[in-house]
Amino acid sequence: MFYKDNINEINNSGLNRLFIDEVYAVGKILKISESQTHYLKTVMRLVAGKKIAIFNGIDGEWLAKIITLEKKIGNLELLKCLRPQEKSPNCWLLFPPIKSLRTDFLVEKSTEIGVRKLIPIRTDYSQVNRFNTKKHIYHAIEASEQCGRLDVPIIETLSSLEGMLQYWPESRILLFCDETGGEPISFAASEYINKESGFAVLVGPEGGFSPAERLILKSKPFVRSVNLGSYILRTETAAITALSTTLNIKGL
Repeated sequence: MFYKDNINEINNSGLNRLFIDEVYAVGKILKISESQTHYLKTVMRLVAGKKIAIFNGIDGEWLAKIITLEKKIGNLELLKCLRPQEKSPNCWLLFPPIKSLRTDFLVEKSTEIGVRKLIPIRTDYSQVNRFNTKKHIYHAIEASEQCGRLDVPIIETLSSLEGMLQYWPESRILLFCDETGGEPISFAASEYINKESGFAVLVGPEGGFSPAERLILKSKPFVRSVNLGSYILRTETAAITALSTTLNIKGL
């Protein structure tokens, strides 16, 4: 098969991977950025003639040969497609910004799990009200390169929870991780999630959700309150637990 024959080439050779947002075609020459050139030349110690794997989130994974690596610019030649494009699970994550390193961890692990969209939200009890979208897109790209994923999750700018709910697509179930109660997440994942419509997970800040936010959430027909067990989890722990459980149960 196309995939099996070519994935062995990736696994056996230990090819470095780069996300390059260009249109791909056999024989095309691509220019790479200064940071990508530095990574290949200085960090990975690669030279002209070596091969790497590249992807753009649309055309699958491609084998490319390094043509030149100068001080600030490099060129690659596209050789062939190694893997056809695969869709990531139709899954979103809504989360409040948390302390810097913990947000980095959350973005990285959510990317590795396969989340398609990350949506930072402001809540009444949020302790951090800033989110550097550009920085976290960079972290998501790095995580996608390292984990073998063929796309990079969409990362939205910071918005309010109330505003997000106002324009929510009602066919997409929102699993509201509620430390005060709710159905077991395993049950909710089995009963309510539709692969085609997708789903989203909502986790709260360290202080939880305010009474007003709980009322709004529980009034929405697309929201299902779920619990993640008997302990109170950190934001990033709750997110990864909920995502992993639901994706595993639905076979996504």
